[in-house]
Amino acid sequence: MVCPLSFDCVVPLFTSFNLIVIIDALIRGFLEGQDILTLSLGASRGWSESTSAVVASRIAALGTVVTIAAGNDGTSGSWYTSSPGNGIDVISVASIDNIVIPLQNAIVGGVRHAPITYFQTLPLNVTKTLPIYALSKNVSIPDDACNPLPPNTPDLSPYVVLIRRGTCTFVTKLANIAAKGARVSLIYDNGNGFAGIASGNYTTALIQAADGEFLVSQFFAGAKVTITFPQTGASTQFPNPDGGLVSSFT
Repeated sequence: MVCPLSFDCVVPLFTSFNLIVIIDALIRGFLEGQDILTLSLGASRGWSESTSAVVASRIAALGTVVTIAAGNDGTSGSWYTSSPGNGIDVISVASIDNIVIPLQNAIVGGVRHAPITYFQTLPLNVTKTLPIYALSKNVSIPDDACNPLPPNTPDLSPYVVLIRRGTCTFVTKLANIAAKGARVSLIYDNGNGFAGIASGNYTTALIQAADGEFLVSQFFAGAKVTITFPQTGASTQFPNPDGGLVSSFT
């Protein structure tokens, strides 16, 4: 609702009882002369003839602006909006993906290279500059770190370990390098898409394939490459390929 004359109606669960509360709130808001009625709630219906949708439609037809959530059932199709948001003359509000994603940059030392964007909204909690260590020279390896590392693997605790994405889960890879002491890692993409990853409690993030391949090549060329994770001032607005489009869930 809008000020100066306003009230909130919090409904924890969309049930038949709470439906009465919602309808009562709509009617009360209209009778009290609210300019705008806005609801962030609903239930999957599709059709516009539900009781709450009819009430919202009639209020909107009388000149009150009514905005209601479109719902989060996009996987069911574009015609499966929530009720009462699907009411006639009701403004059904969906979600649009941002054109940028706020991510973090890591700083590369020892060689000339632009900052590397990693897929985290907050900086990795790593305050020291660390050298890199790559497990495999093969930047096409399908199952990097999917199996226990060989006995001759050094202590990985002083390094940012580079791992290629693929075959097994991220947690499996991270557990295998942790068994050799690894504390920090970067996983470079294999073409499946630059996005957030499920990494459990490990300190890691996904980077783009080209950045990972560059670091691996420099490591095996003998360059003394280091990575720094600035704790402030390293955020970047990464272009979102889906920016401006309707969110997949809406």
